Amino acid sequence: MEGQNGIIGKAPNILVQTLKDWRNKGLPLMKMTLSQVFLSRKTALVVLLCLIPFFVILVLLNEEPDGGSTYAFFSDASNYLYMVFILPLITLFYGTGIIHEEIENKTFIYLDSRPMYRSQILVYKYVATVAAVVSIIVFFLSLCFAALHAGRGGGLENIDVLGAYIMVFIPAICAYIAFFMLLGVMFKKPLMPGLLFAFIWEYLIGNLPGRIPMASLVFYNRSLTYRLVDVGEITMFENPATLGGAIAVLLGISITALSWQGSFLRAGTWNET
Repeated sequence: MEGQNGIIGKAPNILVQTLKDWRNKGLPLMKMTLSQVFLSRKTALVVLLCLIPFFVILVLLNEEPDGGSTYAFFSDASNYLYMVFILPLITLFYGTGIIHEEIENKTFIYLDSRPMYRSQILVYKYVATVAAVVSIIVFFLSLCFAALHAGRGGGLENIDVLGAYIMVFIPAICAYIAFFMLLGVMFKKPLMPGLLFAFIWEYLIGNLPGRIPMASLVFYNRSLTYRLVDVGEITMFENPATLGGAIAVLLGISITALSWQGSFLRAGTWNET
């Protein structure tokens, strides 16, 4: 349990305790969270979503058996299908629910009865959810890449494209899940604000001219992709952030969103909007 007084002064101690307790207290909670993610009914929909690029690639292999831009297509599919559409949806599904559902189902009180800070519960569940989503994305990206290699060859020469997208998706997943978890703590029905953010704010703001896209997460995701990937339409992306700047912003958003969630949970003021 965690009181409200003196929380700021306790923050460094909470962080140290979280790192110290991860094996005895954190690992069981993370295993439980992984089970919740993979056994969730949402996972069937997530699998179907992630198979869309795979089936698109199978159509490409059938219709253009001698195409010369195979891995440029893989880059574009990863950028447009995964980055813009699939990744926001998956992180929305899992992120908004991972704490929100515990509160709604009145099971958070059982988690809260464990001998650990609420902030520790938050961090352990966040880390487990990020790990689960990263594993899902990496598996299906690799499946698409393997299909291209089996159909066209050249996979070993272009393995850096797959590796680059995996490196791009990790900080992107961290930021999206932290943000959507925050919405799950702030709103009684977080799915609608999450959808508005993912497909109105991110799409509209992220595609406006000038510096306006810098107010969206997708701008920094695309900037990372531009800096790491040298094939496909992403190479024409204009005015990207620096590699270090994009990573710093995504990690900063993750830390800020988690900190705000911790404040809500410590104060016991959640889902009041």
